[in-house]
Amino acid sequence: MDSKCLSGFGYSRMKVFSTNKKAHYLYEISEKFEAGVSLEGWEVRSIREGRLNLNQAHAKIKDGELWIIGSHIAPLPQSSESQNSTRDRKLLLKKKQILDIDRKIEPKGVTVVPLKAYQSRGRIKMEIAIGKGRTKADKRSRILEELDRRDAKESVKRAMRGGDY
Repeated sequence: MDSKCLSGFGYSRMKVFSTNKKAHYLYEISEKFEAGVSLEGWEVRSIREGRLNLNQAHAKIKDGELWIIGSHIAPLPQSSESQNSTRDRKLLLKKKQILDIDRKIEPKGVTVVPLKAYQSRGRIKMEIAIGKGRTKADKRSRILEELDRRDAKESVKRAMRGGDY
């Protein structure tokens, strides 16, 4: 049986094109949303080839619409038309969601960051999140917690194998 038929929509799996690895380190993520992205044809082809960078990106509300700023889509080498690789791109959300996000990002230090770009049902979507910026102390404590968690897992593995503690 073909894997395309199993999903019911003609698409087998969600394919992730790009992730913002620094977002969870730099921000305390509180709430996530799924948003469509308004793209040009060359941008879609380039994203599907994995040429999207979200590391410096964030989102802002302008005139009641949510825009992704600072994302970079590398232009296709075979294309001859002029391509603006860092232009602002509109995120497609319902008006109620945009108003909800606007209300939640009013406090200082709270922003909207993209977490990943992926394909869902043939469309390119972005997972965005509301995040509060972390201080240096928060970042350090997070690193220490991660190291402690890693050490605990390692010691449990050794104990399960019957090794020395």
